[in-house]
Amino acid sequence: MQPTQTASSALGFNARGLFDRLLVPVDFSEGSRRALATALELKRQFHSEVHLFTLTEASENDQFLAGTGASALSPQDLVDAAKGRLGRFVDNIFPGCSGDVIVHAKVGVDVLHGICREAKGEATTLVILAQEPKQTILRTQVEKLVRELGSAILIVRTPPEPLSS
Repeated sequence: MQPTQTASSALGFNARGLFDRLLVPVDFSEGSRRALATALELKRQFHSEVHLFTLTEASENDQFLAGTGASALSPQDLVDAAKGRLGRFVDNIFPGCSGDVIVHAKVGVDVLHGICREAKGEATTLVILAQEPKQTILRTQVEKLVRELGSAILIVRTPPEPLSS
């Protein structure tokens, strides 16, 4: 390896390119806050483009109101409301930073495939997820996502929830 050549360029890998377009799936949990903080720090250091993503669906309240004759929310209304909630989520945690992210929302309940489709559709280079360490017999959604997703994944570890007495 030549003295001016970096380790990543010697392997034909663009390490800086890994941080170009970040996708942060958001479920509004503590883990989402940590993943967002990580993405905003990467944005600061590498001038990354940060995309937040959430899935939305009609609530039982919406379904009840539609059954009473009130107008049902259209899928676009649900998406618009979810995008607004994502913007407020960012500004509640990092005031004034909602303009630093691009928000995306889709109607659906299949989290795994929703994240995969969004990552591919936005050509993201890194997906940032938060995961609480836990022992389980069944694989977690994050493990399934690692198998399904074609792009790189950064998993931010979240502290386990305290046991209630």
